[in-house]
Amino acid sequence: MKNNYEKQIRGPPSEPVLHYGVGCDCCNHTIRGKRWNCTTCVIYDLCQDCKPKSHKHRHPNDHRLKLIPHSDTSKYAPRMCYHIFFVYSIL
Repeated sequence: MKNNYEKQIRGPPSEPVLHYGVGCDCCNHTIRGKRWNCTTCVIYDLCQDCKPKSHKHRHPNDHRLKLIPHSDTSKYAPRMCYHIFFVYSIL
């Protein structure tokens, strides 16, 4: 009975972290959950679903991917804007 009460107080399990402003370079969706960042490339991020498929997307296998478990919006949101401008050749 105590376990049921504790579950009600704590509420539902937390949702995966949303990395606001950071998109996956494979599927182009905003990254939710685990984010993997290339330590060699300037801007290259993968979501947890695309990480196992990175070799299929022409990303070098010798590049190391670092897990970024928590979002840091103020630090990474400007990068997403740069990425969008770069892709559409606005800069």
